[in-house]
Amino acid sequence: MLTINFKAGNTFRMDGTYQPGGTVQPLPAGIRAQLRDSADVLVAELTVTRADEQGGKYTLSFGSTDAWVPGRVLYGDVLFTDSTGAEESTVTFTVNVIKAITHD
Repeated sequence: MLTINFKAGNTFRMDGTYQPGGTVQPLPAGIRAQLRDSADVLVAELTVTRADEQGGKYTLSFGSTDAWVPGRVLYGDVLFTDSTGAEESTVTFTVNVIKAITHD
């Protein structure tokens, strides 16, 4: 499982590559991603940017993370939906929210 240490207050950004079965494929019709806490409460509906359709590259982002509490662990995955409606999720990744040192 991938674990990301992320500082609260920063802009969340994570790049990914669609590679089902280990082979890079063009991006499917639908891509969604969310971050939730351990109680399954939605913390962030991530924005998906299709960076390179044929190369399978995408970026997940979320603007203001000022309300994210240091010490909290968030859980996420990416849900891909093909043109037939079939769905496939990535493995779960975790985001450890930590305190930013430099801030206002």
